[in-house]
Formats: sequence, C-alpha cells, structure tokens
Amino acid sequence: MEWDPVHTTHIKNKVIMMFGPQTTSIMVVYPKGYYDVATSLKHAISKHDRLDSTLWTTEQYQQNLPTLSGKSHVIFLGTEKDCPVAKPFHDQVESVTFHEGACYAVDGPKALVFGLDAPTLEKFSEAGPDRNYVGFDGEPISFASASVEAEMEPAESAPTGQGRFGKAGWGALTGASTLMNSMASGRVAARAAEKVKGMWSASDQRIENTKTASMLFLERGLDQWLELDKESAG
Repeated sequence: MEWDPVHTTHIKNKVIMMFGPQTTSIMVVYPKGYYDVATSLKHAISKHDRLDSTLWTTEQYQQNLPTLSGKSHVIFLGTEKDCPVAKPFHDQVESVTFHEGACYAVDGPKALVFGLDAPTLEKFSEAGPDRNYVGFDGEPISFASASVEAEMEPAESAPTGQGRFGKAGWGALTGASTLMNSMASGRVAARAAEKVKGMWSASDQRIENTKTASMLFLERGLDQWLELDKESAG
C-alpha cells in the first residue's frame, strides 16, 4: 500500500480534534522565600489554554535532575545566588532583558526570571555588569555612574496589560512592587540603587524585583521563549 500524505494529514487532524492541541507543561523552580512569586506565576501560566505549570522546590529539582529530559521547559526564579541549581543556565545566557532591577532571559527550553538588589546595581555602576544586559529594544544598557548624572529625566515604567491571561491571571500578580518605579532602567541604575538602599534587605529587594520580572516575562518574554524553542526544534 502506497503512502498517501493527504490521507495521513487527515488522520493527524482527526487525532488533534479528538484529543485537543498538545499542552506544554512548564516547571517553575523556586528557592526558599520565593513561594508566593512561584505560585502567582504558575497560576498565570496555567490560565492559558495550551499551557500548564507545576511547582518544584530547588531541592526537588536537584533530586530529580538525573531523570529529567533536557527538553523540559523550566523557569528558574531568583539569581544564581538564591537558586544555585540555575547557575549553569545563568552562565550560558548571552543576554538578559533588564528593566528597573527586574530581569529575565531565555536559553532554549530554559528561562531565568530574577531581580537585582541595590548592592549589585551599585557594583555594576562602579565595575560594570557581570553579563550583557539589554532593554526591551535589545539595545545594551549602560550602568556607568557618569550616565546617571547626565540623564536625570525619569522614564515611564514598562506598560503591562492583561493580555491573553485575562484579569484573573494578572490579578494574581498585582502585589508586585516595582522598587525603582519612575526610574529609567539601566541609565539611572545607580541612583535607583541609592533610592532603595536601606529600605529592605538585599534578599527582600531581589524577591520584590523578581515579582516585577515575573509580570514582564509573562507579557513580553513568554511568547518569545516558546517561539524560539519551536524554531530551534526545526
């Protein structure tokens, strides 16, 4: 019997109609102190018809790592300091999207969502960043102190909308606090660091900025991440 591509395609479409489109499962790996952020992110992701999400502590991820597929979609919350299991991916990413202390990056089926604290931003202004940070437009961000004094005009925060996740999905993340609100990202990073210095511990600052990063990733990074992963798969 000869292979009939039309007939094969028809069968495939019938299977899709019977069982529905394939659901992509995304693991959210979180360290201690990030449970609330992880729960909100999981809820927002699961609002999408073709996405599902599960929560894993860093300990659970470490224990099951030998049996996990390299193609598993994983979002790691926190910096490599807070989430050591994500360090290999932090080391490999080519660029990180930065906005007012909130950061995210993607590398194949892995994504990083984290926040920076005031001491780190101060360090960047003095010695330079530890990797390539870019704005939403893809342009490199300067953390130099000189640019802080030269550009004092505040910029509006990145717009966030409900998008396809709906009101309930975004409502789960409305507690996110932008510590450096009304500050232009990157160009006034040092001044932003000075603004929040002493308000919370460095750990608290990283968690709060990770909340903001979660919102930005949902709105701006999630689609890009999944599309890039599909393209890389051919």
